[in-house]
Amino acid sequence: MLFKIKSYIKFLISGTSKYSIHSPFLHHFIQDVLDHGGIFYCFPAIELVRKKVSQDKKTIKKSDLGAGSSYGNKNVIPINQVLKQEQSSPKKAKLLFKMVNYFKPEKVLEMGTSLGFTTAYLANARKKNEVLSVEADKQKCKIASITIKSLGIKNVKIINSSFSDLIEKAKHWHFNFIYFDGNHTEKATLSYFNWAVEKVSENDVFVFDDIYWSKEMHNAWAAIINHEKPTLTLDLFSMGIVFFNPNLSKQHIKLIHTSNFY
Repeated sequence: MLFKIKSYIKFLISGTSKYSIHSPFLHHFIQDVLDHGGIFYCFPAIELVRKKVSQDKKTIKKSDLGAGSSYGNKNVIPINQVLKQEQSSPKKAKLLFKMVNYFKPEKVLEMGTSLGFTTAYLANARKKNEVLSVEADKQKCKIASITIKSLGIKNVKIINSSFSDLIEKAKHWHFNFIYFDGNHTEKATLSYFNWAVEKVSENDVFVFDDIYWSKEMHNAWAAIINHEKPTLTLDLFSMGIVFFNPNLSKQHIKLIHTSNFY
């Protein structure tokens, strides 16, 4: 927590507001995505299911292959606690929905399904797309599948697999939009990025969650920024967004915005 507080102070000092943005691409992204306050048709239904799960005190066995959880020495965890600690907040999930709705990717990958609520937003954003969501925990996969089914979503496939096993099997798979939200270690994050960036095309978008989770996670984000393939990288503090469009100037922007707290 102390690292995040210190990092945000530095972020405020070095960051910029939307009024200082000159890139037409980024200006439209801020206006049509970040500042878009509309409520889409699927939001209430997803949040109604989330509310029900938030009251579910049944437990599942702890089985976390990545970094990013804070369950301590507990062997079993209440489902509502998993929801609170692992799932992206409604505001963040809605922002991801708006990104997919805006960029219209055909194939979406979510690395870290948890209970399936962010998955539901990614899938509802564009029902013509294909969403593949990967989760290492079999119990969470089962709950996520129930979540998706209860919402009548048809364009999602949930795979029970570790991320490392997935990228070994899926060396030639290509996704237009990837949300990295599972293993918040530097080594793992860079491994997943290096796998995905080999097949990247100019209109693809990568989103990395919790880039200030720890010094190690931020080191991974710094390495991604300095990689040769990304053009524009956008730091929202709560997440990092990577663009590869060659028509964009090579630059890194820290944007001070309400989304910093999602």
